[in-house]
This record gives sequence, structure tokens and C-alpha cells, in this order.
Amino acid sequence: MRKPASKQDKIVDSIMWRNIFGHAFYQITVLMLLLVWGRDWFNLPYENDDDLFASQAFLDKIAEEDPTRLSEFTLDEATNKCHVYTIVFQAFVMMQIFNMINARKLLNDELNVFASFFNNFRFVFILILILVVQLILV
Repeated sequence: MRKPASKQDKIVDSIMWRNIFGHAFYQITVLMLLLVWGRDWFNLPYENDDDLFASQAFLDKIAEEDPTRLSEFTLDEATNKCHVYTIVFQAFVMMQIFNMINARKLLNDELNVFASFFNNFRFVFILILILVVQLILV
């Protein structure tokens, strides 16, 4: 719908740079907040040296260091650290999907990112495929 760009035009213009850096800042901020305070927000306390899964060696180490913590773990089960990291990963993927939808509109006057959303079958298919695979992974 736009006029063709000349060969001298930049591929990434100032609006794209604004969107790239804006979304990067947003993602880094949210992911860092989740990594630092996620255990408190979701009531999933863990020690930084905890393993992601409770192996026998990990349980033996916990029994030596602090036997009162041993009741928190079950052999071969995910620890709270694993749960927090899964939340961080899930948040990252959902922010990427959010970015995919927002990246469809590049001009300042295009505010409705859902305009003609279902006109591109491939985009909708890939979006649904990513969501399904993500849910299966988690």
C-alpha cells in the first residue's frame, strides 16, 4: 500500500530502531525482575546453589548442610528454582509472541495491531504453533 522505497533508504529506520530498543528494554527489565524477585512474588523460595531437580546427590548435600530443608524436596522432582526458571522462560516466549503481533505495524499512524489480523493464514498458523509447542514444552 506504500510507495516503493528507494535504494538509498535505510532498511531499518528510526521507528524500527525505537521499537527494537523499546521492546529490548521491556524484555530485559521484566526478565531481570522475574529472576531477582520471582521467588518472592510466586512464593517459591530457593537457595542460589539449589539444583533444578532433586537428585540423590543434591538431597545428600542438603541433608548435610541443613536437614530441616530436606522435607522440601522429593527425589527426581523439580525444585522451586526450576519452577522460577520455567516462569522466566514462559514470560520470554510470551513477550516474543507479543512482539510478533506488534511488529506487524511499523508506521506511527498504524495503531491497531489487530487490523486485518486473520488475513494472513501463515502468520496465524505459526502463532498458534508456537503457543502449542510452548505449552507442550512447559
